[in-house]
Amino acid sequence: MKLLNKNQIKNWDIETVKKHPISSYDLMERAGKKCYDKLIHMFPEKKIHIVVNKGNNGGDGLVIFRHLLKDNKNVRLTIIDIIKTKSEDFNKNLNLISKQYCHRITNAEELLLKNDELIIDCIFGYGINRETSDTFAEIIRKINNSQVQVVSIDMPSGLFPEKNINNNGAIIKANYTYTFEIPKISLLLPSYQCYYGEVHIISIGLDKKYLQTIKSNYHYITKQSLPKLNSRHKFAHKGNFGHGLLIGGSNKMKGAIILSSIAAMKSGIGKVSVNLPEEYIRDLNIQLPEAIIDNILNLSNLKIYDAIGIGPGLNDKSKYTHQLVKSILHQRGETPIVIDAGAINIIAKNNNLLSKCENTIFTPHPKEFKRLVGDYKSDEEKLEKQINFSRRNNLIVILKGAHTTISINENLYFNSSGNTGLSKAGSGDVLTGLITSLLSQGYNVKDASILGVFIHGYAAELCLDNETEETMIPSNIINKFVEIFNLIK
Repeated sequence: MKLLNKNQIKNWDIETVKKHPISSYDLMERAGKKCYDKLIHMFPEKKIHIVVNKGNNGGDGLVIFRHLLKDNKNVRLTIIDIIKTKSEDFNKNLNLISKQYCHRITNAEELLLKNDELIIDCIFGYGINRETSDTFAEIIRKINNSQVQVVSIDMPSGLFPEKNINNNGAIIKANYTYTFEIPKISLLLPSYQCYYGEVHIISIGLDKKYLQTIKSNYHYITKQSLPKLNSRHKFAHKGNFGHGLLIGGSNKMKGAIILSSIAAMKSGIGKVSVNLPEEYIRDLNIQLPEAIIDNILNLSNLKIYDAIGIGPGLNDKSKYTHQLVKSILHQRGETPIVIDAGAINIIAKNNNLLSKCENTIFTPHPKEFKRLVGDYKSDEEKLEKQINFSRRNNLIVILKGAHTTISINENLYFNSSGNTGLSKAGSGDVLTGLITSLLSQGYNVKDASILGVFIHGYAAELCLDNETEETMIPSNIINKFVEIFNLIK
């Protein structure tokens, strides 16, 4: 799914009205009704206070108000009556509401807030073009200081849909955001979570063809947008599903390479060879007897492997491992490689090795990423550095975190799956094994990255059937692969 900028979203509305038998007014009605349905489902007994400005976002609020009033819900309406102009569709909706229900305010002091009400924020939507100030800022700050729960419609008022680096205005701190059709980029960045809270995407039937034809370098990975899984024919044998090599393990971190190996074997690979410290071979044999021990690496014959994963638990302070990483990068030829953890740190200390990393996949967490690219002051700068690093070195970066981002040249993919249960040591090792397995089976680096990241996150979601985000451990994620592969086939 493509992610769009403000102008593209505006044009999407316009194209929908042009190409479908629907007016902008009816589209507003549809959007407001969908939000009403969501509110009734989530807050069936809650008292509701809708605060609107006089643009189209306010018009959505008026539609919600009308439906709540018709349903005999406890609801009241406040209209911020500061600016003289109002949108045509807002005005049409306002004419359908009796004046007795319209409480108008011109300053923050007149805004009456009640602790037992849920505020519906319809002050500004995605179209805001400057930071909030003066009375609007005072109203927003008053709502934030009240500690009353807030649902923002489309966007938290005051938050730009894209770059907010220089946005010093007041911004609504919503507990929930109902956004239309696709997530806005700002709703995927950690710095702004205190404003958008829990995001719900509401489809309002915008023109699908427009989304297919418009150009965007930003994408959102969903189950519906995944690359197809390879078919497995009846007469296939282990040689048809690839031979992967995993390298890692060190004192105190032997479990990392074992987790990677199990994840690789449980995600479709034909054979897994493992290179790890000799003292941990017995543990691997006990936990994964299917693994092939390959402790005498023939670096001149890496072509026997379809893919290599290096780094889980690897000691990045050892001269031997520095030489090992260097030798593998020089000898790999066209073999795709997943570079994780200790191997990332080794390359960060030896930048000249980046010239040998073309078409590889780096899987850093934020601290490892900073070792590669240096510090950054904002999420926007972080993403810019990620894209530049990928493009400059012709490689893929999977930057782990909530909404893990995958940079492929100029393109950036945000993942939709996962939860905080992944925030534990070992989760990244599972991801490395999974992606190495997919590469070994013949998936290209782009498809392996997208599939691997989504499956990894989706498995964590399924773990909540019998675990919590607190109790979940990385091996639980691997155990959910069986359900995942059935679900996404």
